[in-house]
Amino acid sequence: MSVTVDVFIRFKGSKPALRRILADDFLIATEQKKYFFLNYIEVGLSHRRDDPGYFEGREFRPYDFILWGTTYVWSAGLGTAGDAASVIMGTLAQMLAVRLKTRTMVCIRDFGMERRYRCVRPMKRNRMAEIVDENTGQPPKGLF
Repeated sequence: MSVTVDVFIRFKGSKPALRRILADDFLIATEQKKYFFLNYIEVGLSHRRDDPGYFEGREFRPYDFILWGTTYVWSAGLGTAGDAASVIMGTLAQMLAVRLKTRTMVCIRDFGMERRYRCVRPMKRNRMAEIVDENTGQPPKGLF
């Protein structure tokens, strides 16, 4: 059994530019045929033109790229490895939103879960950008 966690990214640059950011800042190489991030999450990167089936529906309209991560490690207790993969990819989506100053969304289609993030522009008084959950408008709890 496997769990796939999709990270949708709004990025107006090119696919090689996003690959370079992923490799330099997050040590994620997506150019290889098979690459496992942290030794148990297989990752890949697709553009909207390459895989239009992933972008069907209005909730996927603003996004240009999808970074998918699939884990094949599973436990009898339904999901310690699957939960870890969703936490890792969710954290990655939050960090990408801050790094790219854009919107991201984590989607686990098997569980029907979606969570959107966006980077809030820094204000003049504190000059700090922070990430917020689009549904609540609050920073994610327990991460930063």
